[in-house]
Amino acid sequence: MPLRKMLDKVINVTLGTDGVASNNTLDILKEFQYALLLGKGISRQPEAVKARELFTVATYNGALAQGRRDCGKIELGYKADAVIVNLDSVNNIPSYDFYTTLGYSAKSSDVVMTMVDGKILYKDGEYKTIDIEKLKFEAKDVINHYFD
Repeated sequence: MPLRKMLDKVINVTLGTDGVASNNTLDILKEFQYALLLGKGISRQPEAVKARELFTVATYNGALAQGRRDCGKIELGYKADAVIVNLDSVNNIPSYDFYTTLGYSAKSSDVVMTMVDGKILYKDGEYKTIDIEKLKFEAKDVINHYFD
């Protein structure tokens, strides 16, 4: 995808994962890194897409794409949505810039908390709103049903 050209034309480009049926990881940080690297490779310009710019693509633009104009920013009047990332893990050191660290070094395992509309959904390895063991069991059961 010609990301730089699309951004220059003020097209609301965003990032996402489209489900386990296609890439299996549901890892937005991996998609963030791919977008940065592929944007540079396709355009053959090392500065084609900056991590800070792509951060907006991944957050605010994503909310806009869903028609949610009150999300995607940490700002008064916006929903209290946040992801806390451990920048002190070995793969994130040294960190000179939050956006480049997030885009090139951070891994999903560095996420220590997620919050949506002020409600903590995940913290320190524990899912707060779902029974993850039950979910895994039911998912495996569905697959086993289809392949028996």
